[in-house]
Amino acid sequence: MHTEWLLRIDRWLGGVLLLFCRRWRRRNPPATVRTILIFKFMGGGSITVAGPLLLALRRKHPDARLVLVCTSQVAAHAELLGLFDRIEAVDDRGVFRLAFSLLAMLYRCRRMRPELSVNLEVYSRVAVFCSALAGGRFRSGFYLEDETFARRCCDAALPFARQGRVFESYDALAGALAAPLPEPEALRQHVCAGISASPEETPVLVAAPFCSALSFLRRWDFAAWGEFLAGFMAAHPQWRVLVIGGPKDAGHAQEILAALPPELAERAVSGCGRLSLRESVAAIHRSSLFVGIDSAPLHWARLTGRRVLSIWGATEPELLLRPSPWLVETVIRVEAACSPCVHAVGRSRCSGRAECMAAVAPERVLAEAERLLRRTEPGMCQVALSMK
Repeated sequence: MHTEWLLRIDRWLGGVLLLFCRRWRRRNPPATVRTILIFKFMGGGSITVAGPLLLALRRKHPDARLVLVCTSQVAAHAELLGLFDRIEAVDDRGVFRLAFSLLAMLYRCRRMRPELSVNLEVYSRVAVFCSALAGGRFRSGFYLEDETFARRCCDAALPFARQGRVFESYDALAGALAAPLPEPEALRQHVCAGISASPEETPVLVAAPFCSALSFLRRWDFAAWGEFLAGFMAAHPQWRVLVIGGPKDAGHAQEILAALPPELAERAVSGCGRLSLRESVAAIHRSSLFVGIDSAPLHWARLTGRRVLSIWGATEPELLLRPSPWLVETVIRVEAACSPCVHAVGRSRCSGRAECMAAVAPERVLAEAERLLRRTEPGMCQVALSMK
């Protein structure tokens, strides 16, 4: 189903359903937990940002079943985390399929008799309804300041600021659930242990130009990608390039690679539709440099990679990027008066043209990539660009 229709259905139908989900009496956290339900319907990358919280719950309740309720898009990322005992993926390929799939999922969840329900889906009203109806004895989650109905549905509800740091909200929820956060590199070590990634014989740049349909404003122009890759490959004749993405991105990946000169094109390949998510993350883990935008592959690169360069415009890196002490990283951020707009406003001022991302010149990205390769000490270098 188209993402825009999903969001409309969620807003109107979810608003009606939540009228019947008020928690009239608050309950205390259970002493014994056998089943934990986690709800996360959208955002494959954000499930990795919530990884420390999930690992904390796993360690806090080692004998409990950790069950995730999500869409098929999130399921692939959740499986790669390796923290869940069961993943319930709803079918969102149509209105009727979605409705029947949700009902069947709620029936299965109620039969599990969960002691703890955790809703990580901040922007979905239907997720709040499902977490309330799934039968968790103790419900927890977030609520937005302008949508306090979610607060009435939970036993423990934390405020979620649209302009706040997402990872700090997840960490605060772990504290509310009395689940001590793991050490910074614990999740990285856990995920990398499950990835088969032998070292590459030649250095590889992994490029991730694509993002989910939640907001295409995060994209950098495909022509700019072609210019950047051509310049990088010309300067580094020993390097290869791998462009990663989903099957739906295969055509755009070929568009980017077709712009390369023939003498360079033989060293660049597309993994879109050819590599699974696990294989793409393994390629990132083996790579010498990752370059991408605000998307799920970026979060995997920050978790499993070594050198990462990212380009930001419509979203704010400080709100989404958890500090990574092992990472050598450069963040290019376009400073625009209207940014960030994704999740912050109902409609972008540029009417979807992503003018902030268009202000990033390929030559500047190439220069920052060269500086990043010369750095040896871990840490984040932030580069601020102004709109022309």
